[in-house]
Formats: sequence, structure tokens, C-alpha cells
Amino acid sequence: MEKQITIYTLKNCPICKFLKGELEGRKREYNEIEIEDNNKIGDNLEYKFGTTTYPIFQISDRDTVLTFLRETDLESPKNVIIFDVNNIINILDQYEI
Repeated sequence: MEKQITIYTLKNCPICKFLKGELEGRKREYNEIEIEDNNKIGDNLEYKFGTTTYPIFQISDRDTVLTFLRETDLESPKNVIIFDVNNIINILDQYEI
């Protein structure tokens, strides 16, 4: 099964735009959910992952969902990886996206 990518974005978020540009440059399909149009999803994500920063993106295959956040208040989140704008490209390479 090919990895599925979902990104949760804000309309005027420069890092969100950068991530989408990287994915498009790699010709990778992804599902985008804009939080301003889906407030309940945003509220749930922010509560679940202890963050209010975007983008939040997830890579899933048959068995695993990895969630990538810029920051979190959670002490030891499972299957969560913290990233910053400087290592987005390394993460995409590492996970073969």
C-alpha cells in the first residue's frame, strides 16, 4: 500500500504553502484539509496533539500513522515527530515521500 499523506493547513500559513510546494514538486498526491473551513477537525487535532501550530501532517500506511507537528505540549506522544521548517525536506526524504 502506498503511503497516504494528509496535511492540515491554515490559508495564510507560509510553512503550509512551503510543504505543499515540496509535495507537489515531488509529484506526491496528498489530501489537504483547511482548518478555517473545518473548525471541529482543528479543535480535535489541537486537543489531541497539544498544539495550535500548523501545518500538521500525517503519513499513513496499512499499519501505522505518523503525525508531524511543529510543537506539542504532550510529554511523550506516540507516533509523533516534531519538525521545523529547516528539516521538512529531510523528513520527506527520510520517509520516502
